[in-house]
Amino acid sequence: MKINLQGISTKEALHKHLAHSLDLPDWCGHNWDSFWDAITDQITLPHRVVFVGFKQLSKVLPDDAAKLQHSFEQLAVEYPEIECDVTYR
Repeated sequence: MKINLQGISTKEALHKHLAHSLDLPDWCGHNWDSFWDAITDQITLPHRVVFVGFKQLSKVLPDDAAKLQHSFEQLAVEYPEIECDVTYR
């Protein structure tokens, strides 16, 4: 699955786009805590995710880009049974 992050310039837009792209539950509160809860317990992630435009996002929203990347790094450590290979471009 490719998730295009190009053109995203606000935290709200990022969370909305992630919710739509990953089909997160309606209760997901568009914050990093609820994002974590959703990806670890509520949805089935694809086996491969490619974030296109991540370098641009890192310049525009550095804290949120880092939190997105950290979420998937922690997922691999804490939930190795959830196999989701992530690439950042």
